[in-house]
Amino acid sequence: MSTRLPEQPDADDTTPPWFRDGSACPPWCARGHVRALTEGASLDAASQHVGRPIGGRLPEIRNAADGRLTRPGGGGWELVTVQEPMPNGLDSLMEAAVEFELRDGELREARARFTSGEARTLSAQLGYAADLLDLDG
Repeated sequence: MSTRLPEQPDADDTTPPWFRDGSACPPWCARGHVRALTEGASLDAASQHVGRPIGGRLPEIRNAADGRLTRPGGGGWELVTVQEPMPNGLDSLMEAAVEFELRDGELREARARFTSGEARTLSAQLGYAADLLDLDG
């Protein structure tokens, strides 16, 4: 996911009206798909709504017992809201999701999509698991 999304994308005459006026976009959409369309992407390729990403870096983690590095070079994470619209842009939109990407500093990465309810449940469970680790030691 690119973090460079336009504030006010320029649309040309070939852009469908529902892209130009934003009426088919959810309020959180950064409208970068408009630029993708005007730069030659197909309507299907440019139709996904994408919000502004939230991300950060993970520090290197050492095993307390032996000092071994378990995440050399650290890693990064990114959360972004995404939603696939219906093809004509006028019907109700398909389920929005939170996309989570985790990079571990090597060539591997993990990516998962969660509905809003799944994201809330996962957030609560992560907090609970972290509390167990901190309170157990």
